[in-house]
Order: sequence, then structure tokens, then C-alpha cells
Amino acid sequence: MEAPRFAIERQRRRSRRTWFAVSTVAVLAILAIAVPLAVILPRKVHGPPTAVILPLYSYPLGGAWDPLFRTLDSSHERQYTVVINPNDGPGNTSGPGEDYLAAIARLNAYANVRTIGYVRTKYASRNITSVMQDVTTYAHWSTMAANLSIHGIFFDEVPSAYSLDVLQYLSTINDAVKSSEGIASDKLIVHNPGTEPDAPLVLNSTDVIVSFEDSYDIYQTKRAILRSLPLDRSRYAFMVHSVPPSVGFKSLTSQLSTHAASVFATKLSQNFYESFGSDWSDFCHSVPV
Repeated sequence: MEAPRFAIERQRRRSRRTWFAVSTVAVLAILAIAVPLAVILPRKVHGPPTAVILPLYSYPLGGAWDPLFRTLDSSHERQYTVVINPNDGPGNTSGPGEDYLAAIARLNAYANVRTIGYVRTKYASRNITSVMQDVTTYAHWSTMAANLSIHGIFFDEVPSAYSLDVLQYLSTINDAVKSSEGIASDKLIVHNPGTEPDAPLVLNSTDVIVSFEDSYDIYQTKRAILRSLPLDRSRYAFMVHSVPPSVGFKSLTSQLSTHAASVFATKLSQNFYESFGSDWSDFCHSVPV
């Protein structure tokens, strides 16, 4: 028997209302999940994955390194390269003091940290035997206690102008690092001329070149040059101090990380490697991961 027309129409209206009600409930359920997650989860910083490179020149006593440890505890995905500098290098003794022993071992316990030792070259004027002795001293640390190995060397005050003597000097000290059994893992070598060196001084054995180390104002004058650097961004580090209070770290680290895979920035204008500014955590969490 054929259903009356009004009954069919009533059934259609009932079906439409049921579909609308179910759809509304589904949408509200999705929003109930998505909106809190959008509020709770941090917004991903835009930019290619980038490491923090930190010259850590303060003595590890009285909580001096606590800002770093707090950041590491809250930042497991971000990579950190930490430059250890007990006394303008490893010092004259065979190993660091007890305070350094404990602090370095604690740093090395983090999977996202590489510790590297500071060595000054005085623009290739320092006796090369002394430079290589510093490398040997850092390498010896691995025999002193568990988890005390240094993962590479940060050569500071590296010349940027080419000469054959300079080239031989840099090649020799790099070879000393790469051949050292006491330096761990990939034996990272960082050169710090603070500017882009002449092409012959860009050695294959040098992993990272600090091609900018200066104030924010100087950085603004060098941006075009830094954008045109010839190597892959993985080979460069930029270090910027005296960042004005009005400049946000998110925009700055986005700029820096486009052309350098290791960055450091601070609003401090003095003692910026000997202390942590109040902006330290903000900077770290602005670095893309």
C-alpha cells in the first residue's frame, strides 16, 4: 500500500533533523578536543632545525649554570653545543677542578648536548705546540671520570685572512683534533674568526665557522653579506649580542637560522658569555627545532 504523501514528507523532515543533530554533535566534539589542544600545545617555531651554540665561560659554582640546566630540562628536542672554558682553555693542570668535573658530567648526561673545549689561537700567533697541548688536555679528561668526554674543540681568534702559514697552522690543529682518541663522537671542530674567512681557509675538516660574532647593530649592516655566504647553512654559526629590547627573538632567530644552523643571541651588551641574561630562556625557546 502506498504511503500518503504527507507521511512521506514528515519522514523526510524527521530524517533531515536527525542528520543535522548528529552532525552538530560531531562538530562540537571535534571543537571540544581541538580548541584546548590549540591552547595547550606550543606553537611550532617556523624555520629549519637549528642548534643553540653557547660559549659558557662562567665558573660552575653557586648556581651559575642553573639557567642552562633548567632550559635543558624543558627543551629536549632542541640541540645545544656548549663551549667549555675553564681558564682561557683547559688550564695548566691535567684536568678541571671538582666543580667542573661534576658540572660537565651533568651536561654530558643530556642526549641533546655536545660539550666542546675552548682553545685560543691568537690569530695563529700562539705557539702551535701550546695549542695542540690544550687539545691533548681536553682529550685526557675522558680518562678521569665517567661521562667527562669533550665532543670537539672551539678554536677562538682564528684568522680570516689567508696566508700559506695560516693555512698550515689551521690544518695542523684540525688534524690534532680529528686524530685524538680522547675526544668523543664526531670530534666537532668550530673555527671562530667572527667573520667570513678567505676561501682557502675554509677547510673541509672544519665543521662549523662562526662567520658573525658582533652586536645587533653591526648584524643589521652585514645581513646582505651573510645571506650570500657560499656554504650550506650547516657549516655556519651566527652569534649576536646587544639585541635591543624592542626586537623579538622569534623574528631574529628566524632570520639567523635561515643561513646558519647554529645560533646565539642575547640582549646583554657586556659579560654575555659569563652570565645568563633574563632573556636566556626566551631566546632558547625561539630557536627552531
